[in-house]
Amino acid sequence: MNTLYIKKLQFSGNHGTKKDEQDVSQLFEVDVAVQYDFSTAIHSDDLVDTIDYKVIERVVKDTI
Repeated sequence: MNTLYIKKLQFSGNHGTKKDEQDVSQLFEVDVAVQYDFSTAIHSDDLVDTIDYKVIERVVKDTI
């Protein structure tokens, strides 16, 4: 198993416990660590066998 690190993904969101915090967009920075077996991708050298970074970014953005 290998670990892929993506650092400093930045997204804006409206979060907080107070109304004024929820009304103003804030910048959030996220670090992600994904464990994945890259052995097939290493041997095939084919992008189809690896992780799509855009999918990870979309999942994090949807969560934020």
